[in-house]
Amino acid sequence: MAAACLGLKENEAAIAFGRQALSLNSSYVKTFSRLGTALSNLGRKKEATEIFERGLLLEPENALLKKGLRESGGDKQEVDLSSGGIDKLLQNPQLMNLAMNMLGNMSKDSDMMTQMKETLSGLEGDKKN
Repeated sequence: MAAACLGLKENEAAIAFGRQALSLNSSYVKTFSRLGTALSNLGRKKEATEIFERGLLLEPENALLKKGLRESGGDKQEVDLSSGGIDKLLQNPQLMNLAMNMLGNMSKDSDMMTQMKETLSGLEGDKKN
């Protein structure tokens, strides 16, 4: 539905459908692209950047997400995964904040989410030492 709304230039509707789709399946990468595009079309660049970055966490080489990130102005601190791997990612404070915010927005009852938050917090603490 979000794709159809984008085609009709109904960005608010695309955003609503995109958010609903993410709540149902947060691993479908096309949803991040469509939602980010709709947000960007409305000048909501910061929100669009966050959505494109979340999508790139799932699929780092996705051309549409990279293009959307560039166009939303969020590629200023792009990380080259080929040279530094996960260590370089973990040194990026923006990415760590994004990950922690994403986890904070998810269900706090889930054991897996709790473990992931603890792991990320531990990794962030390791960087400071």
